Amino acid sequence: MNVIRRTAAAVTAAALAALVAAPAAQAAPGTRTLYAAPDGHGATCTVARPCSPEGARDQARTETGRDIRVLLKGGTYQLDAPLRLGAEDSGRDGHTVT
Repeated sequence: MNVIRRTAAAVTAAALAALVAAPAAQAAPGTRTLYAAPDGHGATCTVARPCSPEGARDQARTETGRDIRVLLKGGTYQLDAPLRLGAEDSGRDGHTVT
C-alpha cells in the first residue's frame, strides 16, 4: 500500500513539475470594442471616455491581431466632412472591423 502511495505521489509531483516547467501558451486577444459618441473626443474610445467616429476609425487602424467592434452611442453626429472608410478600415490578417 505504501508503494502505491509513493508511486502516486511521485507521478503527481512529476506531472506538476512538467506543467510548471512548460512554457505558458498565450491566448489570442479577444475582440476590442471601441466606443464613439456625438460629443466624443480623444483616442481613448472607452465607454467612460468615448471618442469621435473619426477617432474610433483611427484607433481601429492601429489595432493588430484581433477583431475590432465599433459601437456608436445614440444621438446626432454633426460631422464637418463625410466619414471616409477605405480598404484599410476593413480589418486585416483574417480579423474584422464591424
